Amino acid sequence: MFYRLISNNVEKSAIYKGEICGKSFSVITLLVQKIRWNSHIRATLVPCVKRTSSGIRSITSKISESMGTVQPGNPKARRKAIWVILFATFLGFSAILAFECYQHDFQSWLERNIDFLLENTFVVFVVSLILVSPVLAAGTYLLLLGNRTVRAQRFPPLGYAVVSDTLVLEGWQGVRRGRVIQLLSVFLLCSAGAIPVVMWYIFHTFGSAT
Repeated sequence: MFYRLISNNVEKSAIYKGEICGKSFSVITLLVQKIRWNSHIRATLVPCVKRTSSGIRSITSKISESMGTVQPGNPKARRKAIWVILFATFLGFSAILAFECYQHDFQSWLERNIDFLLENTFVVFVVSLILVSPVLAAGTYLLLLGNRTVRAQRFPPLGYAVVSDTLVLEGWQGVRRGRVIQLLSVFLLCSAGAIPVVMWYIFHTFGSAT
């Protein structure tokens, strides 16, 4: 009886150990398969990630190349431009204010000296030319800038200080920008230069008629 109990316990313990060993073996098998699967995934994904990163770098480099270089702004040129704008604004405001204050005096002076102006139309031309001289100066500046840009095929030209950060245009893009500046300068010069000529023609015509 006692022997039978011992044999049963031995058999149960053997079965239990066998189950444990089987479960341990299955767990080890799963771990090995998982390790192999992870290594397979790593071997598959790493080249893809490398290709993706290299593609992103190439796209970024192409975008930066297409955008071109940026010329940083010059603080001295910025301060100079601000002072020029403030001075021009002050002169324009002063001229408008003076005209509003002395409008009646100017009209009375013009009526008293109309005969003199009709006889000396060159004075009318010179006065009109002085009034439009700021526009003529701006047109001349733009014309020189446009010519320099077209010759250099680059905007802004080399050695030219810019007020703010400016995208550099080279080749045909720089030439096109230079042509646009030239057209704008010609428009300003023709418009401003036509005013003294028209004023001279009007006074000259009335002087010849009288």
